[in-house]
Amino acid sequence: MDDSENEKKKTWKVTVEKMRERLKNHIDENTFEGIREDKLYHGLKLSTSVTMLGKYIEICYCSESQEYLVLEPLQAVYRYSMQGRPILPSYTLSSTMGFTKMIWCDVARSLACYSTHDDLLWILTGTFVLYQIVRNEFRIENLAYEPLTNDLIVIGETKVTRYNLDHKEQTLNSWKTMCYVDSELGPLWKITCSSLIPQNTSLLRMAASYMTTLYVCPLESGKDKEDGAPAAFLERRSNATDATITGLLFHVTCHWIITGDQAGNVTGWNLKLECMMYCEAAHRGQVREIAAHPSICGFVTYADDDVFQVWSCNFRDKMETFTSFGEIRGIALNESAAAIATLGSKLNCFSMHQLYIFYAPLTHFATILHSTTHPMLPKRIVACSYDNIIRILSSPAGKQINVQILPKTLDVISTAYSYTTERLYTIILKTGEILVSSSKTYPMTFRYVWIDSGPAISCIVAYEHYEEIRDFDLKPQKPRVIHDICTIIIVGRVDGSLVVIDNTGKHDSTYRAHNGPVIQLWSSVSSRHIISVGSDRCVKIWHVFPDISQPLAVASSVYYTIPITNVVSMGNIVCMVSSTVRLKTHQLLMYDLTERIRLEHHSLKDHTKLIMAISSLDSLQICATSSMDNSIRIWDNQNNLLKILEINTKAYTITFSSLRGDIVFGAARHLYKIPYENYLSPKFRARIIINEIPEDPEEEELEENIEYVIYDNEVNRALALHPVSSTPLGSLDVRKGDVPRLDLMIQEHMCDQFRHRDEDIILIAQGLIKRNKLILNKAQMNRAVWDKYISDLLETSQTSSKDVTPHNIWGFMKKQSNVKKYHSKPGIFRMLYGRLFTLYRSIVNLLFYSNNYILLIGYSMERFSEYPDRIPDNVEHSDIPLFGFLPNSIVYTNVQEKVVKPTKSVEIVQKKIKYEYPPEFLASLMKDKESNETIVPLTLSQLVEFGENLTSMTVI
Repeated sequence: MDDSENEKKKTWKVTVEKMRERLKNHIDENTFEGIREDKLYHGLKLSTSVTMLGKYIEICYCSESQEYLVLEPLQAVYRYSMQGRPILPSYTLSSTMGFTKMIWCDVARSLACYSTHDDLLWILTGTFVLYQIVRNEFRIENLAYEPLTNDLIVIGETKVTRYNLDHKEQTLNSWKTMCYVDSELGPLWKITCSSLIPQNTSLLRMAASYMTTLYVCPLESGKDKEDGAPAAFLERRSNATDATITGLLFHVTCHWIITGDQAGNVTGWNLKLECMMYCEAAHRGQVREIAAHPSICGFVTYADDDVFQVWSCNFRDKMETFTSFGEIRGIALNESAAAIATLGSKLNCFSMHQLYIFYAPLTHFATILHSTTHPMLPKRIVACSYDNIIRILSSPAGKQINVQILPKTLDVISTAYSYTTERLYTIILKTGEILVSSSKTYPMTFRYVWIDSGPAISCIVAYEHYEEIRDFDLKPQKPRVIHDICTIIIVGRVDGSLVVIDNTGKHDSTYRAHNGPVIQLWSSVSSRHIISVGSDRCVKIWHVFPDISQPLAVASSVYYTIPITNVVSMGNIVCMVSSTVRLKTHQLLMYDLTERIRLEHHSLKDHTKLIMAISSLDSLQICATSSMDNSIRIWDNQNNLLKILEINTKAYTITFSSLRGDIVFGAARHLYKIPYENYLSPKFRARIIINEIPEDPEEEELEENIEYVIYDNEVNRALALHPVSSTPLGSLDVRKGDVPRLDLMIQEHMCDQFRHRDEDIILIAQGLIKRNKLILNKAQMNRAVWDKYISDLLETSQTSSKDVTPHNIWGFMKKQSNVKKYHSKPGIFRMLYGRLFTLYRSIVNLLFYSNNYILLIGYSMERFSEYPDRIPDNVEHSDIPLFGFLPNSIVYTNVQEKVVKPTKSVEIVQKKIKYEYPPEFLASLMKDKESNETIVPLTLSQLVEFGENLTSMTVI
């Protein structure tokens, strides 16, 4: 019996320890997906590195067995898992298997092996059992596989032929042999580098090169072509590169031909051989090999300088550089797991960490990016690109809702969007006018032009004023009731003044704000503040009173000796950026308007290069900064650094696109999104669940106004209204022909939407269906609803229901006063906190006879296992911060009771009766009396209830 009880106790202790460790991991601030790290990385990350002892020359990935195959010529093929661990047994090669190259054929489920400058071709199983050896009619320079037709394409110096692998057990015969000759370069011409252009692009073709000339060759012969006659090149570009081409790859996703030459230059070409990307001296030596990236739309290169370089086709630049691997003899791709392996003196296995995804395409890079802050309506993203096209995007998926097209000669310097009036305000640099557009039509139509005769306007902001109906405890109702009141337009001028403009363009009031141009304006609806930043290194906080004629009043002014370039706010915390090209430090400063103190952090946590943008999120009390150091840093409202997001690119603009913390940033030409699940710690994810922060719904598209005329005939209307990215970064590289690329999926989706719209128009014209226009519910209160609310609030409703409504304040308080709360039973408390229960009497003494104390019951008993007598001292003088709260803890706080003077009362003097007790009885009586005075007969359940009453009294 004792053994079984001891075993149960032991099992129970182990279970409790595991639960504590699991809880600690879940609430740990620096834990992400079970890994403790402060930095999150986007890109290839080295997972394992295994030393290779031997002369290994080739590596190949077998998707059937999901393992890497490493070739030691004429000896064996060694197997390694995707984690880089060796797998036994290895495959021993026979003396006839003298190949040096291997490729895996997915559909045929076999290996094709060959040696360069040789005419033998080996067809093997995945376990290196020989099917057959084929002698080709010419020497093999390269080998490619087409999965759509299950053909093996053999490339020679001047010829290309095919072998069909449907019946690989039988003797293979070549077919569709093509011959190529370039008469301009003489008889020495030959194909030196080649790459297959798959059939899913449209036609089966081949990209090839000789010296500095680049070709696109057909692999299908025409009907009129004679047998044996050379095929004509589809495209040809002489002197395409400065040096001889030594590496070539056709990228399936972006349809680019990537070339590398002897001088280390890397160039990207489209299928018409037009230059799309050029990087001079990307390597310090000859480019040896080019391979596709396993995940993003990019590629990797390796050169004589022993540098392994990662490129992005969308950014058209380098992303990552690895220099410590030495010579690389082979590269293998694992597309299913988004991994890549390199073979050299070590077997290095990389895995792809995808931190951000593709969000929305633009026609040019974004110069202005911000989001709306209406508490009831879903967020919208306003993006202004360099070509003066302003787009309004839906938050969840980046779908374009509306667009404003302006001439390229006009320079947009600032924009503001009002959700209440559905207007877009745009400031033009050259004219200094404010252009007002309506977003109710698609594309946006110009409604007004406000001409300002004063100094030039430098920035603009829209302050939306609304009121919310709350319960008696000041909490928002469910569902929330919001009443939109007005929108105030505030502009800043180059002379340092602020001007308040009404909805008609009239200047209501002017304020002298700064001694120099106003750099930026920021509006905070939650704190009802307008923040202005001037070139005089002053930050002014203005309180907004929207109901009076002079709506702005200075609430606070903060002066700095360093320039302030950007500002946002999180409630009563003002976040300021001090970063210029001349400054050595690039800081994020925070100022608490309530406490009037600065919140600082260590300088080692600052960005190392120029800070480009900042954005804040009130729902989670966090802000994000982007810098030229290729990182985005997340901060809380105490100026503590939470996460560093290494994105390997420069984010010039940034904003929060949802209340849950999704981040949208502009890099290169398009917009990208970091989902909140990819970077938020479990603490903030739990806050989202507890606060019930909803996801933004997808908004419906507006019907396009076909009569809308573009101002310039040179502008591509279709491209401006429906931009499509040809190189989506966030999409996985698609290799199978039955799955379209992301840009084709976007185009198909657009075509389906237009087709459905046209069908509905025809059915409406025929009278078969009725016109139905959906309008978003803005939850505005009318007069009847307001009167009903007031009558319920004042308990004047004549309802016959016996239930107490939540608006009946006195009835609700009377009902709740009769409810008695029980927090825990004494028996359960003794069982869980046995050691602490033995000291409960001493804690009671502290509770009733100490004036200033804070007790925290619920400490881990392991802390006091050695010295249980010191628990009262440790509990009373706790070093745990007040805002920290351990699970299953009860916090007792002191109540500052008011000193009440006792009222004078007339004491009735009673006549004392003298009575003498026996000596032995008197001694025991006095002893009981002393013990009753020192011990309070109070149970723990009453103690818990009393502590809660003290806490609730403190809150009130």
